[in-house]
Amino acid sequence: MAVLVFIIFLALLILAHEFGHFLAAKKSGVRVEEFGIGYPPRLFGFYQEEGKKKFVLGQKKVKSDSTIYSFNLLPFGGFVKIFGLDSQERKKEKGSFFDVSFSRRAIILLAGVLANFLIAWLFLALAYNLGKPIIASQGVSPVYLKDVKPRITQVFPRSPAAEAGLKMGDIILAIKLPEKKNWLKIEKSQDLITFLKENETEKVQLKIKRKEEILEKSVLVRENPPENQGPMGIALADVGLEKLPFLLSFWQAAKDIFYFTLLIGKTINQLVKILFSQGKIIEGVVGPVGIVIFGAQFAKASFAYLLSFIGLLSLNLAILNLLPFPALDGGRLLFLFIEKIRRKPIPLKVENVINSLGFLLLIILMILITFRDIKIFF
Repeated sequence: MAVLVFIIFLALLILAHEFGHFLAAKKSGVRVEEFGIGYPPRLFGFYQEEGKKKFVLGQKKVKSDSTIYSFNLLPFGGFVKIFGLDSQERKKEKGSFFDVSFSRRAIILLAGVLANFLIAWLFLALAYNLGKPIIASQGVSPVYLKDVKPRITQVFPRSPAAEAGLKMGDIILAIKLPEKKNWLKIEKSQDLITFLKENETEKVQLKIKRKEEILEKSVLVRENPPENQGPMGIALADVGLEKLPFLLSFWQAAKDIFYFTLLIGKTINQLVKILFSQGKIIEGVVGPVGIVIFGAQFAKASFAYLLSFIGLLSLNLAILNLLPFPALDGGRLLFLFIEKIRRKPIPLKVENVINSLGFLLLIILMILITFRDIKIFF
């Protein structure tokens, strides 16, 4: 169920991106041929003609200047088909993408990115308003930070913690050795670290709180764990819930967007440098498989966790699409600026070849990351 909930939210992110393009095109006087929910083949759709709604089944072509609103077979995300944008010739007839001014075309191309930025801002603000999990050491005002507890922030795949059934968001209440009766109360994450250092053991008993349920778990302790995983295979931090007033939550979300935009930019720069210099992908970067797995974990932890994760994911989508790389919105925008400087467009054949190569490189990169995800998580 958690996976399904996350996939629905992810599909809505993609749909929101396409809706941004759709709305900007409509407002700019550019004809939108089709706005689809899901990906083709088309199941059915409807459009308006002479004040009447008409339906179309399957892939049947429609001779109409109205937008077809379609529902498609693959229920993931959506698409928008803007008249003239992806055609084999630059049509300057009325209603075409190439018939409007430079500024309007730029707005249409940027609108999807803007939609993802707005979604990120809204979801992060809602997470703060509901009670967003925050690491206490981040210097949050104690006025708004409540219920600070040592919480599991990550469970590494195939680790003792994963095998024992520990989950992200679990609060560690107490710990003891299997042969002992008395529990040691864990008030902060350092208490657990100190206990494991002082007691050489192969197994410990943990008392955890998961939502409203108190559970006991037996967890193995590794002597030589992988780097940055710890002996049990968890990341632990003193996390509290920061519940902000409505207006303040939007201000804090805006500051988060600024901070994470810089962080994502640095990560992308590092990814490109290492990919081309060493031929490998840096740690911490995940593809579709990793995103779904992490998203499902956040969905299980709490709704505020999920909103926060979706918000950051939307921000990532916005920044990635803004990169001046062929086949992305930023790449199309780059071609548009080159056209403005040259006062004539790049030859369509050249642009199509560059976009095709760019798309191929993106697919190859996605496949490599996906294979690494499968190796890590399975």
